[in-house]
Amino acid sequence: MENYGYGLKPRSDQKQDGRLVSETRQSYQIGLVTGEVITVKKRYGEPNYVVGDLVQLTEQKGRLVIERLLTREQVVKKAVNHSLKDYRQLEASQILASNVDQLFILIALDQNFSLSKLERFILVFQQDGQELHVLLTKKDLCSQVDDTLAHLSSLYPHIRFTALSIFDDQSLAVVKRQLIPQSIGLMIGASGAGKSSLLNRLLGQDLERTEAVKKRDGKGKHTTTGTTLHVLEELDYCLIDSPGFKGIDSQEVVSAVSLFDDIVALADSCKFSDCQHKTEPGCAVKAAVVSGELSKEKLDRYHYQADNIKQFTAR
Repeated sequence: MENYGYGLKPRSDQKQDGRLVSETRQSYQIGLVTGEVITVKKRYGEPNYVVGDLVQLTEQKGRLVIERLLTREQVVKKAVNHSLKDYRQLEASQILASNVDQLFILIALDQNFSLSKLERFILVFQQDGQELHVLLTKKDLCSQVDDTLAHLSSLYPHIRFTALSIFDDQSLAVVKRQLIPQSIGLMIGASGAGKSSLLNRLLGQDLERTEAVKKRDGKGKHTTTGTTLHVLEELDYCLIDSPGFKGIDSQEVVSAVSLFDDIVALADSCKFSDCQHKTEPGCAVKAAVVSGELSKEKLDRYHYQADNIKQFTAR
């Protein structure tokens, strides 16, 4: 099969399609089927386009402009961080990227790793039709990698966890095998999680600037300032790098199924349809804990996040 640029296919008419690769305040950078990237100036009154968007281009006065948005599927978004002063973040939700086939959540094992942080990322960003991977980075700085992986896998057996180090070719090879050819992936995570470092290794060159995390608190610096789509030519893959998050709230209704599918399934057998699995009689979930079918820790995590969801969803 012949490979074309940016997951595009040639058109049979005189029109031309493109995929949005990045943007500045004044323009969009758009990848073409030829592999070329062109700059298209923004026009007053047109919609805001996001990285990953497929657009139809047309020529006006000797230059290409965006005629219309072709499709926008598998949109990844989060609540706006109101501490930011980005001119585009005027609504409740910020779209990070569109047409994303695979989502890679990066959590650093040396950044005060916690279940709470990991769970919040999954709850906010997991969605149907999108393959989720959790990459636990900087495993070379963690002395209990195997124990951490075993613990996470026992709690959430349906989530794909991979521990890696950019200095370990074997773990990098595992990540490469997860990339589905002719697909688009998005990397998200906190500042300093290693998104740009991983991208540089996958690209085989340093296109994204990286900096060390602060020794005092283990927090990273925002070295990626904008969302950008990169082509991994050898893997026939497009990978989107995004700036690090400080806030990961959501304006959408968050489903517990992605993490707590076992509890959701058990809840169907509870005596009361609105059972909170705490003190209610006839609770099938609590009965599963007593019988050993469900771990008490899993139920504790469910209660913790159920309370949290109310705080960071649909404000």
